[in-house]
Amino acid sequence: QQIVPLVDLIITHGGNNTVCEVFPAGKPMIVLPLNGDQYNNAQRVDELGFGVRLDAYKCTSGQLLAAIDRLLNDKQLYKRLDIIADRIKRDNSISNQTLATSAKPWEPEGKMYDLLWALRHHYLAYHTAVHKADERIVFVGDSITLGWELLGANVWSKYYGAGRHAYNYGISGDTTSNLIFRIRSNEFDGLEPNVTVLMIGTNNVWHNNDTAEDVKHGIDAIMKELLTKMPTTKILLLGNLPAPWPDQCKQLNALLEKLANNKSVFFLDMWSAFVDKTGRQNADLFVSDGIHPNESGYEVWHKTMDPLLRKLYQLLL
Repeated sequence: QQIVPLVDLIITHGGNNTVCEVFPAGKPMIVLPLNGDQYNNAQRVDELGFGVRLDAYKCTSGQLLAAIDRLLNDKQLYKRLDIIADRIKRDNSISNQTLATSAKPWEPEGKMYDLLWALRHHYLAYHTAVHKADERIVFVGDSITLGWELLGANVWSKYYGAGRHAYNYGISGDTTSNLIFRIRSNEFDGLEPNVTVLMIGTNNVWHNNDTAEDVKHGIDAIMKELLTKMPTTKILLLGNLPAPWPDQCKQLNALLEKLANNKSVFFLDMWSAFVDKTGRQNADLFVSDGIHPNESGYEVWHKTMDPLLRKLYQLLL
């Protein structure tokens, strides 16, 4: 803690202690993970744009020197990190909040005890402040939404690049409660997108064992919060994709469809596009966990959603 503030760049394997000390100091990182949590931390650093992830076993001296040179000369990166570090220092809840899982799906619950979650949240709030005038389409959700920046990056670049003014507000692991917390914590303040694409609820079922009725209640609360913040947006509510618990997914999707009023909220069930002829999940569209789409899955997502997305986008032009 005494050394980090004195240097301009940290090169690390990405252990939890190091990462948690470096981020609040506003320093960029080069992460070369070896095992365990280091891989997860390196991925989050890369996702957030706060540094560079390199392969510890294959990285050459030339690649390392190039990464060092790029980061040290990225003035915008240092500016962004300084702003976020200042937010962290002013946000006492990061150090005071303890692990809590008692919130009902329609109640707010932050994860500020998880520094990487908190950083993504603060980064998105900063991103909103900088880019809000340009944001015409926003994608909101959990890791499945965040995946547009990872496994779906090529698809995103092709269809949702600068020309469509689309932005990603996904955070890995989010439940409905986490998203309500984010909405109430300035992440969407000042946004006026034409369309808000919303997919949430997987982690409620997967990790929390919430009932479909309770998750629907939580998603209804989310949409009311979003429309309060962004009254002119059209919400494109997406049903959950096929997962290892198909019955619960179908039950939830049937309830979500009833939330659409076709004025401010529109529902799209993409289930049939992600199953095979037998009605089972099409494994070719998912990674091995059967939950997250692969690149082909994101391509199918785009093609299935795009007609309605274009229609809703035009409504506010």
